[in-house]
Amino acid sequence: MNERADLPDSPSGDAVPAAADAHQALGARIDALTAAVSELTRIGKDRERVIDRLHEENQKLRAGEIQQALAPVIRDLIRLYDDLAGMAESCSNSADDGRRAMAKDWEIFSDTVLDMLYRQGVERFKADAGTAFNAREHNGKGFITSDDKNLDNTIARMVRYGFQGAAGIVRHAQVEVYRCKPVDKSSSAEAGSPPN
Repeated sequence: MNERADLPDSPSGDAVPAAADAHQALGARIDALTAAVSELTRIGKDRERVIDRLHEENQKLRAGEIQQALAPVIRDLIRLYDDLAGMAESCSNSADDGRRAMAKDWEIFSDTVLDMLYRQGVERFKADAGTAFNAREHNGKGFITSDDKNLDNTIARMVRYGFQGAAGIVRHAQVEVYRCKPVDKSSSAEAGSPPN
């Protein structure tokens, strides 16, 4: 038997360049597919970011709508809190022992209303005496005159707590504000002080 007849024929001169061309074409197609997959991945990530942003905006809108629907109830709960806290303070300052004993009950009721507000995303905040008056957070309910220029336009005392929710201020803290007395120019001139 002839062993050479069992061996495959060696490639012809035309087969090598044809295989190289096929290999190059295959490489070009793989590169094109890789680029297409990368572009689809980028588009998918962009789409996810857009969906996440839209979902977040939708949640904010829903929360705002719910807050608007609950706004009258929230305001009523705040007024109820004010009334209960006022009763607790009135009873605790009373000379009557029975009324002073009731103060704790009124405090418990007012704390219950605070808990209800908290569950609706509304929290109480206070205005500290001596801090600057801020119209975004405070509502001036009166003025106290002072000779001290450093106290001008600062909070003298808080009258009622403020309340805020996720959407912002529900009720401004009600405060009394210091106002500096204006300098009387005629009396300072008489005293020998140079006029301003």
